[in-house]
Amino acid sequence: MEIIIFTDNKDLEQLFIRLQMKIDSNISIYPIDKLDESIKVGCKDKYLYIDIFDFNQKKINEIVKKAKKENLNVAFIDLKAKIKDPAGLIFNGIFDYFGKDLIKKFIRSGKIDASRIESAVIFRANQLANINLKREDEELKRELGFCSNWKDIKEGKEYLFWILLISVEDVDRLKESMSNEYKNYLFSKFKEFVKRVVKSGNGRIWIWNEHGGVVLFPYDGAKIDAVASSIRLILNRKIFNFELRDSYDLNYRIALHKGKTVYRERGKTGTIVSDDINKIFHIGLDFAQRPGLYLTDSAMELLPEKALIAFENLGSFEGVEIFKFHDFVK
Repeated sequence: MEIIIFTDNKDLEQLFIRLQMKIDSNISIYPIDKLDESIKVGCKDKYLYIDIFDFNQKKINEIVKKAKKENLNVAFIDLKAKIKDPAGLIFNGIFDYFGKDLIKKFIRSGKIDASRIESAVIFRANQLANINLKREDEELKRELGFCSNWKDIKEGKEYLFWILLISVEDVDRLKESMSNEYKNYLFSKFKEFVKRVVKSGNGRIWIWNEHGGVVLFPYDGAKIDAVASSIRLILNRKIFNFELRDSYDLNYRIALHKGKTVYRERGKTGTIVSDDINKIFHIGLDFAQRPGLYLTDSAMELLPEKALIAFENLGSFEGVEIFKFHDFVK
């Protein structure tokens, strides 16, 4: 382990020279004007204690930002008490902080508590280990197709999604009983309703025909917002129909499955080949016999145990277990 001190203060220099004899680490001392050059050359595996006596707030902020961005091991020595929120430094990646009172105490006594430095370095090592584990976990998730934000999803790449199919029932009968103008109005309102509900769960309409389509939700391996949005669509059916204020009641079926597909922008989905997209269409349009919400076993995996009572196991279809939500609003 190598510790580098950047300071022009002779008292601080003497403190760290004495410390060198007490800890099993190599300590180097450089003047402040060597700091920027040293950081550029590379200090990732070293522990930097920086005397900020002559730094303004802008310079301090630049160091904090760079340390966080590049995972540098940076600590501050603050003889002027410039930092008003030392705890905030730790949250931003600064691994140690010597405040005015503490450093003056060390100068008066003529020595730095070696265990203080060692504890800080161990803390930072553990922090870096956690950062690296988190990074490795995130990289593995990306390789497997996990993604939590739409902004990270790139066209032409394959991802895991919650895939939701929604389709209005008895479309032919509805069309026969209303004008084209009203039909267009009704289905437009239905699409707006679906879009509004799924948006709260980070879902987006991906494929849409006149009376239904496919909604995608990014899958991160933990959140079940897609299931919550699906249940809202079912339970809000009566409210949607009430707000139409006419004699037509729309019923619809929903199927939810966790699966993979290559992502393309809306309007460019005609050439997509995906077993999971085919599966959700088969379940939603062929297996589901009546309006309601149907989940595959892959969509049920993350549900808490107390939620399972709300679903009935309907058996297997094309090698997949299907569960139907007990619709409490008839």
